[in-house]
Amino acid sequence: MRFMLDSHIFDAIVAEPAFIERLNSLTANGTITLLTTPIQERELVAIPDQVKKSRIAEVKREVVKTAGGIWGIGQKWGEGIWGDGTEQLRISEIRSKGTTTRTNSARDAVIAATAARDADVLVTDETEFPFKSRMAKGKTNCQVWTFYEFKTYLARLAG
Repeated sequence: MRFMLDSHIFDAIVAEPAFIERLNSLTANGTITLLTTPIQERELVAIPDQVKKSRIAEVKREVVKTAGGIWGIGQKWGEGIWGDGTEQLRISEIRSKGTTTRTNSARDAVIAATAARDADVLVTDETEFPFKSRMAKGKTNCQVWTFYEFKTYLARLAG
């Protein structure tokens, strides 16, 4: 199963030392794949807490190109796949459901659209943007889970 992790989920992951080992074991044996975008990777690298940054770096993950993009949010040329325009329409639809116009809503919309394209599940505890729970309309197999749901699922895998 492929999981797109929202950036703040890494805080919860590193809060539990054994959790990184469990994630990396499940990733290594092919049971799960953890996905992030270049946008998220820049956010993670910018974390000032060096201990937290080091622990996050231990989490094995695959960086995927975004589904489209928005200029002005720190996205670089070549980091997105532009396709036939459907990605941009999805980003606009997702973003229109947000409650603010802050830059993070644009980043969140790109991350959610990428999850809709590449992941089975988007893991987020963010509640400010209810559009995330509706973002999978165009790809019904992409669900939105909380960290608790993600953690519970992984515990069931471990038996």
